[in-house]
Amino acid sequence: MPTPKVTKRNALRSLSARALAKLGQQASQEMNHLEQERAQLTARFPRQWVAATDSEIVGPAPTAEDLHRLLQARGVEPTLAIFAYLDPEQDALLR
Repeated sequence: MPTPKVTKRNALRSLSARALAKLGQQASQEMNHLEQERAQLTARFPRQWVAATDSEIVGPAPTAEDLHRLLQARGVEPTLAIFAYLDPEQDALLR
């Protein structure tokens, strides 16, 4: 069986697959971090928005739009953050 020809396109596909896998792994870590801290965050900042990015919790903010602006002001790309609304009633149902 012939080996695939190394082309710029194939190299970019491979790079893209690795980058996507890394982003997926990072998002999973951020979600885990957020879930571990959710109860404490909800108690401190009920009915507020927070974001997890690079193992850091950013916020609180009263709206998702405000949180988006806060992330941008800190130089963090908002589309790479995990947003969460801290709803005490929802958290009570999940316990």
